[in-house]
Amino acid sequence: MHLNDSLDMGGAEIMILNFLQSLDKRQYNPSVCSLSKDGVLNKAFIDSNIPVYELDQKPGIDIFSILRLYKLLRKQNIRILHTHNFFAWFYGSITALLIPKLKVIHTQHSDISRVNTSNKIMQWIMLHATSHIVTVSKEAFSELSKTGLFEENKTTIIYNGIQHIDTTAPHRSDDKVHIGIVARLADVKNHSLLLRATKLIADKKNDFCIDIIGDGPMMNSLVNEANDLGISSIINFHGEIKNASSMMNSLDIYVLCSFSEGLSISILEAMANSLPVIATDVGGNSTLVENKYNGFIIKSNNADELAEKIEALLKDDTLRKKMGNNSLKKVESEFSMTKMLQQYALIYDKYR
Repeated sequence: MHLNDSLDMGGAEIMILNFLQSLDKRQYNPSVCSLSKDGVLNKAFIDSNIPVYELDQKPGIDIFSILRLYKLLRKQNIRILHTHNFFAWFYGSITALLIPKLKVIHTQHSDISRVNTSNKIMQWIMLHATSHIVTVSKEAFSELSKTGLFEENKTTIIYNGIQHIDTTAPHRSDDKVHIGIVARLADVKNHSLLLRATKLIADKKNDFCIDIIGDGPMMNSLVNEANDLGISSIINFHGEIKNASSMMNSLDIYVLCSFSEGLSISILEAMANSLPVIATDVGGNSTLVENKYNGFIIKSNNADELAEKIEALLKDDTLRKKMGNNSLKKVESEFSMTKMLQQYALIYDKYR
């Protein structure tokens, strides 16, 4: 069973869905449990014949959610609980202390430095209850090693993998260059940087548009910012699209300007669609994007540098295609779903 904070639209959640859809059902009997209720992706899991359970966690440390998880794991006779990110890890570890034969495998997707992990009792519980820890990038491994939640002999790096996707390009009604981002509209994703860079370019060029795919608490603020910058005519806010990856093949350039990342699923999907990628130098972005090979790595929150790199790709169609082809080569050789499944299977088989 996989346990995550939510089943809403996000990189870790998409990774879990793709992972469980691809898992060999002859060897494993996967299910998924969410700390919260009514996730956007619930139906996608159910349609894939993956049972979905919800704990309806209340704010703070919810003892009743721990009891519900305990009863669920016992009833389903779960032998391996695979947790994702900090809060699911915390709840899963406490519950595992009550079920001695349960093995906890944890994957840390995001930058754990954003979470307070200093409590020594909490550290002991989580490490004592966890059989194996996976980080999705070297950067996440490094950040974890600085906390009290690290034991090198049971921690490994497994890069996220991506399934083969349909890259047939849809018909487009314009001849503009489409620059896109697929991400939840939250402060950590720093969409504002893309808007500010767009303003710098729009004063000189008008042969492009920006496709912002996703929804979230920053929607109204970003719409207002686009209006204030005078660029609303070239900014397309598409909102949440359940199969957001299907829009990747209508783009020409992909941008991810986050303050923090794990190993971005959206960048992997962009690479699988042969797109050049411009990404901030955070998390595992530099693992996916080799500067000047399949895109550009830029400093975080630097609008001038982002505008410069976008302009370089706007004016050079040959460079866009070359970097896009390199993206496809890199994702196929280094970040396949098959490779990721094989690495996790070795861990599962060790503990089941």
